[in-house]
Amino acid sequence: KVDRVHDRPSAASFLCPFTMGRIVAAAYHLLLIFLAAHFLLVAFLAPHASPLLNGSYAKDVLLSQAVAGSPLLLGQGRSESSQAQLSTSSSNANSNRLGAIVLLAAQRSKKAFGHVRICLLRNALQSIDAHLNAHYGPYDIFILVASDYYLDPERKDGPYSDADRAALTTDLPHSPNITFIEIPMYSGDALEANLDLNQFERWYKGLDGGTKGRHIGYRSMCRLWSGRLQRMEFIRPYKYIMRMDDDSLLTAAPITDPFLDMELNRWKYAYRQPFFEAWGYVRMWEIAEQMMTNETKDNMVRMGWLVPPLKGNPYRYIGAEPYNNFHIATVSMWSDPRWLKYQAAVEADFGFFKHRFGDANIHAIATGMLLKPEEVGLRNEFPYVHNINGMPAYQYELRTCEAQLETELKAVFSGLKRVANKLPLKMKKENL
Repeated sequence: KVDRVHDRPSAASFLCPFTMGRIVAAAYHLLLIFLAAHFLLVAFLAPHASPLLNGSYAKDVLLSQAVAGSPLLLGQGRSESSQAQLSTSSSNANSNRLGAIVLLAAQRSKKAFGHVRICLLRNALQSIDAHLNAHYGPYDIFILVASDYYLDPERKDGPYSDADRAALTTDLPHSPNITFIEIPMYSGDALEANLDLNQFERWYKGLDGGTKGRHIGYRSMCRLWSGRLQRMEFIRPYKYIMRMDDDSLLTAAPITDPFLDMELNRWKYAYRQPFFEAWGYVRMWEIAEQMMTNETKDNMVRMGWLVPPLKGNPYRYIGAEPYNNFHIATVSMWSDPRWLKYQAAVEADFGFFKHRFGDANIHAIATGMLLKPEEVGLRNEFPYVHNINGMPAYQYELRTCEAQLETELKAVFSGLKRVANKLPLKMKKENL
């Protein structure tokens, strides 16, 4: 006799396979619904979410991390809220804090290449706007002008009036933040401490151990770009500083964002081409060598600035340098205690105003003393021209210089010529 009770399947044994199958099927359908909703959502939001879909989100992340000083975290997961914060912050303040472009305005009435240099400055600004900020910006631009222009011994400097500043900064649609910074260039903080101007006049003539040539404004400029500027309050919020000159141009859009390139390559200094200068470097190296180790000297050799100790000879510095009229550098390197120590020794010896130290030579010493070779980048493809840096390709087409501005400057020059005609002949000679 068969026990039908035990022979019959229990409720649990009947329901379990049925329930599990239904759950799997339901989960499968829910997954399909989720995927369909996801693709529909992406398709609908794509025009509005392009920063996340076209690759610029990676740029936002880099910008935000660079400004915050955090290491690069490429490829690591981030929460949705952190993505939103990074994207939002980099679209306003942070994008301007990764780097800034700084130009030193020339003496107000000085000419170059047959044109007043204020017109060249306008061309430089327009090239930055069209080729850099239009593609990768906006990056802030600072223009330095002399506050003590009336002390210029060449009598070529003057105030940059409101009209000048308006003429320089109009029609730059991609550069909303252009700031003029007034700084001493002929007195006070522009000079080495305890500098006697009467003694400088003798050094300027090559007397008393001084190096001849280049007026006080030029030597002040060299000192400015050797750490003084990089430690000014207005530049401290930025990670990188890019130098351009009034008589330089960007000729095309860089292939990539130059400031982001610094981040991706982990460079702390980048330049376009090497060069040599042949004054002041002997004394400059004598001071530097006392503060450098064999490791830092070897770094300078690898960078191409220093001659190695061949056949028992010592390391030799013969003036090799980065052509630093265009360069990008970290702002912080110029506040390194090692550099402050070296600069104090240079200033105690009146390196700039007695020995005519050049800022490009100084940059060679700085990169060797402070950086490793892999932290220094060569950007010889960068679309930039200035003097030997591709200047034959320039030719200075001054279509953008206002006719009113040219008329005003011609009047200034006429007045200067009338004054110059009354000066003794020896005072008319152009400085080297």
